[in-house]
Amino acid sequence: MSQIDTKARRAALASRSEPYYDRLAPGLFIGVRVLPDGVQTWTARARDKATGKQQYKALGTLTDATDDKRYARACDLAREFGNTVAAGLSGKPFTISDAVTNYVAKLATRSEDAADRARRSLARSVLAHATLPDMPLAELDRKTWAAFRVGLLVVRPKDGEPLDEAKRRARATATRDLTYVRAALNHAYDEGHVGSRDAWSLGAFADTHARRTLFLSPEQRRALLAAAGEEIRPFVRGLLLSAFRPGELARLTVADFDAAAGLCNLRWSKTGPRTVVLPPDAVRLFREQCKGKLPAAPIFARADGSGWQDANFWNPRVKAAGKAAGLPDTFCAYVLRHTAISALLEGGAGVLLVARLAGTSLDQINKHYGHLSDRVAREQLGRIKIA
Repeated sequence: MSQIDTKARRAALASRSEPYYDRLAPGLFIGVRVLPDGVQTWTARARDKATGKQQYKALGTLTDATDDKRYARACDLAREFGNTVAAGLSGKPFTISDAVTNYVAKLATRSEDAADRARRSLARSVLAHATLPDMPLAELDRKTWAAFRVGLLVVRPKDGEPLDEAKRRARATATRDLTYVRAALNHAYDEGHVGSRDAWSLGAFADTHARRTLFLSPEQRRALLAAAGEEIRPFVRGLLLSAFRPGELARLTVADFDAAAGLCNLRWSKTGPRTVVLPPDAVRLFREQCKGKLPAAPIFARADGSGWQDANFWNPRVKAAGKAAGLPDTFCAYVLRHTAISALLEGGAGVLLVARLAGTSLDQINKHYGHLSDRVAREQLGRIKIA
């Protein structure tokens, strides 16, 4: 008995990653996938008799047809697809490069910034690969994926860096790239371009996280601010006082800051938009930087009034200031975020409050800074007299 030919039967189906298929003819199937939110997407599947390989076509939600006509509409489209495959006219197979293109286009509809990060990562990991871009997605298997995954591990020790740390960094970079690749392939699967995602089930590398070790003392912070040029100094102070990511601070406009309430609305963040209460010193700095500026102007601007835009603009100046202040060679803009988080925790700010301000999870705070919050907790508990 068919499970998908009526609205009632489809409504009774449980959500799952694999479609529910009905056989229409030898080698021809129509399927419906039930997503966790209840949305149903249709897929046609046909076997190419010449090659013996399965061909897939995403049919979408078919909401242009009424519920009682949707199954018949899906069957008609599946038969058309089956005829196309049988005639050898299915055209160029859906490739891994196509999956990358579709995924970046999907991200661009939500956030051009997120799309740009994905585009750069996928260009480096997939599109620059010798053979992977032109490979039909349906032909990707576990062996090929495993070889590609290992190939992403490129160990390049920095001067004086221990080999173990260089390997950890390589695993972390490879894992970030794999996250984008798997997301692109999963999107292609969701669209019905391939019938299984088993081939790329092997994901992240282990042991990619390292505790942040470089923390600027109050003396080093003062030296850094003194060495920083007039143009970059407010940006450095902003990072030290807010615990924001450098890119988040760079994108803030005057309209994002509520001076009266001391609130900041971060619309562009890797973890999603958030509104936070700023520490008093940060509020004063933000107010100073907003004076005389229009709502669309960047809060932290360069000498010509333009924003800092990306790391190519701010990091060389931050590192130059660090060198002038005598800081270690490993110093970079992100160390300022780490220093701010550490200082907040050491000052007694709660882990939840710091996590919200920094836009990260409690797990990440505990993983990288748990030793600090534990020490503060012991000191606070030691001041409590119970008996």
